[in-house]
Amino acid sequence: MEDLFKEHFGTLLATLITGFGGWFFGRRKSNAEASIVEADYESKEIDNGGKIVSMYKEAIDDLGNRYEKKYQEVAAIYDKKIEILEAEIKLQKQIISGLKKENTELKQRIKELESNSTT
Repeated sequence: MEDLFKEHFGTLLATLITGFGGWFFGRRKSNAEASIVEADYESKEIDNGGKIVSMYKEAIDDLGNRYEKKYQEVAAIYDKKIEILEAEIKLQKQIISGLKKENTELKQRIKELESNSTT
């Protein structure tokens, strides 16, 4: 057992030293890479924020245009409805005038018939 330990002690020691050296010197590289990744993340976050602001601005501008277009459509519909209702009022007034005239004529006819029948 002791022989086995003596044989592989050098390998174990070399492995530990290599691992420690790799960790010690790789630490600096890892920290540098982490700061680059963090800076890249912040850059992307700022870029995304700019895109969101741009999209919001476009939506607000588009909303104003769409509102104006819908307002014009509704105004045109109401104007057309007003024209139709005014035409209907004119028609109803003509009907009333005709009915009044017919009523007057019928009243005269009734009077004529009553005067003829009493005679």
